[in-house]
Amino acid sequence: MARQFDVYRNPSMRSNEFWPYYLILQNDYFDTLATRVIVPLVAADALTLTQRRVTPGVMVNGTEHYVFMPAMTFLEARKIEQRDFVVNLADSRSEILAAIDAIVTNA
Repeated sequence: MARQFDVYRNPSMRSNEFWPYYLILQNDYFDTLATRVIVPLVAADALTLTQRRVTPGVMVNGTEHYVFMPAMTFLEARKIEQRDFVVNLADSRSEILAAIDAIVTNA
């Protein structure tokens, strides 16, 4: 079962070069839904950012990535493969939730 703040490798050949990972944002309470709210991660060296409030930095496999909140989307839960699991970023919870708040409310 995919848990909130789990990071998975992006298996899509169309997008995994720029978005190598995605992060589960959806709370575990809603795990019976057919979809999961996700956000892609982009390698820090692949992008110059000006809106840092909505793109917090996180470490994945020893490399800095940005949680790219402007690209928040959803994925069918059945497409999430446990073999693609990388890490859980619950330790970055505050920064991730602040980025969601910023992109939605500009707070």
